[in-house]
Amino acid sequence: MCSTIELKAQNIIRTETVLGGLNRGENVATDALGNVYVVERFGARVRRYDITTKTVSTIVTGLLGARGIAFDENGNFFISESNGGGSPANRITRYTYTTTATLPLTGTVVAGNAAAGGYTGDNGAATAATLNGPWGMAYDKAAKLLYIAEVGNNIIRKIDFSVTTPLISTFAGIQGTNASFLGANAITTTFRSPTSVALDANGDVYWSGSLMYEILKSTKNGGTVSRIIGNGANDLNTGDGGLATAARLGQVGVGGLAFDPTGNLYVSVGNFHRVRRILTTGVTGVFGNVENYAGFDNFISGTTTVATGGEGGPASITTASTTTIMNNCQGIAFNPAGTILWIVENTGGVLRAVGTAAVLTTTLPLDLTSFEVKSSNETAVLQWVTENEVNFKGFVVERKGDNDLDFTSINTVATKNLKTVTTYNFTDFSPLKGNNYYRLKMVDNDGTFKYSDVKVVKFASLSQKQISIYPNPVQNTLNLNHAEAEQGASISIYSMESKLVMKKELTRNSTQSSIDATSLISGQYILEFDNNGNKQKLKFVK
Repeated sequence: MCSTIELKAQNIIRTETVLGGLNRGENVATDALGNVYVVERFGARVRRYDITTKTVSTIVTGLLGARGIAFDENGNFFISESNGGGSPANRITRYTYTTTATLPLTGTVVAGNAAAGGYTGDNGAATAATLNGPWGMAYDKAAKLLYIAEVGNNIIRKIDFSVTTPLISTFAGIQGTNASFLGANAITTTFRSPTSVALDANGDVYWSGSLMYEILKSTKNGGTVSRIIGNGANDLNTGDGGLATAARLGQVGVGGLAFDPTGNLYVSVGNFHRVRRILTTGVTGVFGNVENYAGFDNFISGTTTVATGGEGGPASITTASTTTIMNNCQGIAFNPAGTILWIVENTGGVLRAVGTAAVLTTTLPLDLTSFEVKSSNETAVLQWVTENEVNFKGFVVERKGDNDLDFTSINTVATKNLKTVTTYNFTDFSPLKGNNYYRLKMVDNDGTFKYSDVKVVKFASLSQKQISIYPNPVQNTLNLNHAEAEQGASISIYSMESKLVMKKELTRNSTQSSIDATSLISGQYILEFDNNGNKQKLKFVK
């Protein structure tokens, strides 16, 4: 993504794997250096990803229903807490992070009092006010104003930090009124369940929500209000390719609005699992068409759950044969340069990045010139060719079956670190029945990695006498591919001294099963598949 954000066809999507899984990620923001801050509601924490050192640290813990995040002009950040965690919060807390700070950070409450939700304190000190469901926030660094979407009060509040004692007031909406109505100004306009706020280059205010089905805009002085997209009534995802004013909008989550440097407006639509882009006309705050920017146009909620689908592929696709899928995207934020859009997937549990391959693709000290997979009898034979290997760590062979949610490591292959053309071979002696999808995870010595293209080979049937297990060695879950299980079929695991360690009854008619191996100590074991007296055994290592 260049600074004009117009090369959509060149955008790819990538998962930031260094964070591992997110525990209901709600929001994301970047500081002035581009470091990434992720708010996890169920994790009750804020984590910081240092883009230079590629390290992650937990900087805030013990949060109650954490929702929003916003940075001020001094690099401090605000966190909003709504009801959650077994105790009411309804407060805004300010934190200051430095590389020498003691973690977790201790913050200062700037609004709300951790009591049950309320609506008091307007035009007085923010610390004495009560809030009801503060979610998304946006900060005007020039005017020193913090805008807050209060989902429980159906309003947008504003805190003025330009004065010695910060003052709170209602910027838009009427508390307790939830109908969609465009008033003469912001304070007479009504809407339902606002969750997100954003500011354009002029300081004008935009907001949307989980039950608004529209994006509203007001001038920064709270004057005229206009509708950018949606109609406030229909929870739909229509109109891509046409004028935004004629399109319909779904549910916008916490932190689901963001601007790029040229003034295009991005909106994260959680229930339709995508990010849409509303194109600027070239005049700040004036928009034309809307288009799909990232996510799967035809994704139907509940049919597929792929948190990292489409890794390294196009960010926005429209055909069902492709796999770029996001799962309940929520908060979005650009890096300062506007070259990366960060996306938090709440249900998917990952942090995604959208940008050009030049920005996102990891450069590794080798060239992968070919990668092929072929079937041979009842095995899958993988072969790949490289050159120019320099201080490279090795390859992880990953596989996924038709019924698997994601790829699983089945073996590692060490590098030969040769600059000449080098051929590698690996045979999977235990393929799955049906489609077997393979990819290489190429890992550098510093831990960075890159995936190869995915190759597929199909085994329409496997010998009834053959059973297969993976991964071997195993760490957590041992998977078994076997003949159709009859009534009473079971899996037993024995030590090398023939002592029964565990036993599991299998589901009748199943052909794939798994065993939780976390309780096994390191060593060798024998797995026995007993199918109504037909017993087969395999060795494996923990």
